[in-house]
Amino acid sequence: MRKSLFTIPVLILLTLPILSLSKQVCNKDDEKVLFKIKKSLGNPYHLASWDKTLDCCQWYNVDCDLNTSRIIALTIFRANLSGQIPNAVGDLPFLEKLVLRKLTKFD
Repeated sequence: MRKSLFTIPVLILLTLPILSLSKQVCNKDDEKVLFKIKKSLGNPYHLASWDKTLDCCQWYNVDCDLNTSRIIALTIFRANLSGQIPNAVGDLPFLEKLVLRKLTKFD
């Protein structure tokens, strides 16, 4: 019993560095652009996970490069949005893929 009580804290200490390495830190310029995009779309519920309390690389429908933590893909679909593609999309310099589909009122 005593040996197993020692093993658990040791395992936790050994896994902490691995967990911290896997955590991405969103580029702050990219995060600002995403908030501009969200605002220009009328702050839709579909983008509710786009919140300052979370790292933007963890946001729903946002993909970041594992090495640079820059946004490389953005997907918005099945949202009741109206308007046009926000100009701010062009301010994501590393964006490789933009998917806009099944948007009912989008021009």
